Amino acid sequence: MSVEHKIKPALEFDQRQLKEENELLERCSPAERILRARERFGDSLILSTSFGMHSAVMLHLVSQATPGARVLFVDNGYLTPETYRFKQELVNRLDVEVYTYVPSRTRAEREALEGPVDEAIAREGGRERLADEIKIEPFERGLKMMRAVAWMSGVMRGETSQRRGFDILMRRRDGLYKIHPILDWDSRRCHEYIKANNLPVNEHYNDVVKPDKQECGIHLTGMNQSLTASEL
Repeated sequence: MSVEHKIKPALEFDQRQLKEENELLERCSPAERILRARERFGDSLILSTSFGMHSAVMLHLVSQATPGARVLFVDNGYLTPETYRFKQELVNRLDVEVYTYVPSRTRAEREALEGPVDEAIAREGGRERLADEIKIEPFERGLKMMRAVAWMSGVMRGETSQRRGFDILMRRRDGLYKIHPILDWDSRRCHEYIKANNLPVNEHYNDVVKPDKQECGIHLTGMNQSLTASEL
């Protein structure tokens, strides 16, 4: 399902400018990258979060650099109780505004018609279809409804094979920009930041469509990268 939306950026980069901007951003700190993105994209810049294990890092960085930042969150219906409590703790503590989007069908309706999630994933192409329905479609709908021109996320190069090829600033085919302020970090640096700032960790986060550090597709939509058969 294609749910990419056409946007008109306030600032457009050609390929040469994009390359030069990334060379500059590689020398910047995460906070500097966030501030630079805010200067360029203004209120059309948002952050996405899953409220996963290390999500407090980006939420804290963004709340410190750009108080009141808008945050896109997809509640896919399969989150743990601990994740909701983790979310509430961070929302109460940090200066961010969370916008929640959900799939078009409830978990109850989906499972009544198609069976438990394990059965759905086991079918040929099942994981991809489930990811599209419960994560990608509501996420892309959220980008459109929030009128985002650019969105930040906390992906890191070492997480998956696709992310090793990411730049700090990237542009999708539909013109929307992606910013990855902690792309050059790893889990050790995240834990150091969490400890230094007394932030919580979500040890109980579970993504039903991303076993073994696989991609679900959100971060590849509209990019010149795709999931191989072995990664689906």
